[in-house]
Amino acid sequence: MLTKVLKMTSIIDDTFDAYATYDELVPFNDVIQRWDISVIDSLPPYMRPVYQALVDVYN
Repeated sequence: MLTKVLKMTSIIDDTFDAYATYDELVPFNDVIQRWDISVIDSLPPYMRPVYQALVDVYN
């Protein structure tokens, strides 16, 4: 489980640092704070798999 947590942290960190703009990160951060899969449609398409994987790991 620790390995999964560390890998997800790395993926999310890379998403924040390398792939997204500030305007895309605000909704991504909001979705993570809500922890609700039903709001996944508010994310850009390339961020949806990251959020889905995060939810799947913790469920």
